[in-house]
This record gives sequence, C-alpha cells and structure tokens, in this order.
Amino acid sequence: MAAGTLPNLMRKGPRRTGAALLGAVLATSLAGGAAPARATGGSGFTVAGGPTADLNLPPGQPVGAQYTVINSSGAPEQIQVQITGLHFQGNTPEFTGAPSPGLSISARPTSFTLAAGASQSVNLTVQALFGSHPGGLYAGIVFKELPPPSSGRTTIVEAQARPLIGHVPGATNDTGQIVSFASPSAAAAPGRVVFNLTFLDTGDIDYRLGGSMSLVTSAGAVLGRAAVPPATVLPGNQRVVPLSYSGPVPQGQVTGQLHLTWGTTAEHHGTAMATVIVSGSGAGSATPPAGTGSNPGGHQNITVLRAPKSHATNWIFEGLALLLLLILIALLIKRYLDRRRTARRLREEAAAPAGT
Repeated sequence: MAAGTLPNLMRKGPRRTGAALLGAVLATSLAGGAAPARATGGSGFTVAGGPTADLNLPPGQPVGAQYTVINSSGAPEQIQVQITGLHFQGNTPEFTGAPSPGLSISARPTSFTLAAGASQSVNLTVQALFGSHPGGLYAGIVFKELPPPSSGRTTIVEAQARPLIGHVPGATNDTGQIVSFASPSAAAAPGRVVFNLTFLDTGDIDYRLGGSMSLVTSAGAVLGRAAVPPATVLPGNQRVVPLSYSGPVPQGQVTGQLHLTWGTTAEHHGTAMATVIVSGSGAGSATPPAGTGSNPGGHQNITVLRAPKSHATNWIFEGLALLLLLILIALLIKRYLDRRRTARRLREEAAAPAGT
C-alpha cells in the first residue's frame, strides 16, 4: 500500500460509554506522517513511537510494536490502554467496536500511573490468526487519561488514539465504487463551492484516493481545479470526502467534474459530475437547483472508465493457475514412474540368463 503511516488522532471531551469514542475528533482524515498529538490544558500526556509503516502480518506469526506514554503535566496521571476497531463515520475516523475479525492484539500494561514528567512503554503483540485471508486488518489503540474522582465537577477525560493497519500478504482485491457525488444541501459560504464525494472500498485492502475536481460554468469555462485529498479508505467502509473550490464564482449553474483514481497502485479510475446553482449577493453562495428533490446536488453522472476486476474474475484466474500447476505435477509424476519402470525392465533383462 502506498498510503504510508496514518496520523495520530486526539480527542477531548466528557466521558461517555458505548458506541462513540470520547469527545470530538480534532483530526478528521487518515493521511500520512503527522506528528504526535499533544493534549491541551493544565494537564496532559503525549504518546510517541508505534509502527512507522503498515504491519506485515503472515498468519500465525506475532509482530511486536511499542509506544511510549509521557506525562507532560506536573501531576501524576492514571493511564488506561484500550484496543478498539477502526472505521469511518462519514469523514470522521471512529475508534469503536472490536478489531477486524482474524486480528489478535494484546497490550502490556493496560493500566498504569505516571508520575509528573515520567514515561512508560506500552508493548503490543499483533497477530493475524491462522487461516486469515490476504488483505487488510484494522484496529485502533486508545490511550485514556483517567482523572481522579471529583465531587460536584464535570469529569473530563483526555484521550489520544492511534490507527493500526496490518496486511496479510498475498493476492488482494482493491476494487472500489463511486457511490455518489453531489453538493450538500446547505448553502456554501461566499466564494466557496463544495461537493461531497461518497466512496466505497469494495475490496479487501485499504488504499488512497487521488485525482482532481474541475469547476466548470454553464458556458464551459473552467474556473479552477481542486485536488482530491489523499484520503485512505478501508474495506467495506463507506467514506465521505468533501471537495471544495474557493474563489470567485459567477451566479448561475456550475458543474463539478470529478476525475478519481483508486487502488493500491491507482490503477482504477472513474468520473462523476454534479451541478449546483450559485446565487445570492456573495459570489459562490450555492443553493440546490429547484426540483432536485432528495438530490441536493442536481444531476449526477457517474462513469467508471476502467471496470475493476471482480472477486469472481480473480477466482477464475487463480483456479486456472492451480489447475495448470496440478497438471504439471501430474506430468512430472508420470515421467518419474515411467523412468522407474523402464529402469526396472532393463535391470531384469540384464539379469536374465542368456538364451532364455
């Protein structure tokens, strides 16, 4: 995968249980190479280390990873480590649920107290279970600060989360689908037109999106282009990526023309178009065209320029390759047996008495 290392993510807010992680996400995209996030306020901690690339996980072989938690406050901190799942809710990464099926993760220690300025190593053991199919396996590692009990005050929980991506080696499927491309229902800010791309990774491995969006007037003039951010998508997880153009926009109908690439080597590509009416006193204040109903972005025209291979196609090629291998093995075995029979016959003829 060309996606590289995912960033560190931090959340802060009231303590909650159940489906949602703590607080609001401050970093909302999985892109590469961000520095460790640091808590703000009177107390806090930082998390360093962790994998610098996606983990290679041959089934049954444990792989280690290490993080370092540093108490950057002037008071003791109680830290808890939690293993979660990893997925998107719209464009927001969520650290909820359980890791991918077939992925086993253990952390040591899972709870500890740090003195002011002290640090503690947290060691992970990550393993793809025997029988895991080639593709991606995903989890989240959440480090939570548990404040001391208080009476009559709101309890604040500080947390930092790290995505964890592993790959089981072997042939993978990196197909995908442009689900929709449309303007959001709310009017855009003056000088800014936004279209939302909804994309579904239909394969079994993660990869990044690429490409660009052009904004075109009804007369065919290109106002400008916006690059598709290198958003990472996860298998079976629908992700929404906002694409915006900022700059002067004339009133009237404008069209967003999307040229998208996807796949582990960006080998798949497709196009989509959507229209929106720009009106109001501020240029670029976009409102949906009349009569569009539930489609706030006007008409959509989505085309896959190169149809990606399906699972069935992959299975056919793999089955043919296996059949050819079995035929070759059978031929080699037959040749070996024929040579043994010939050698035995020659030995018997040589050992027989003359004239018999």
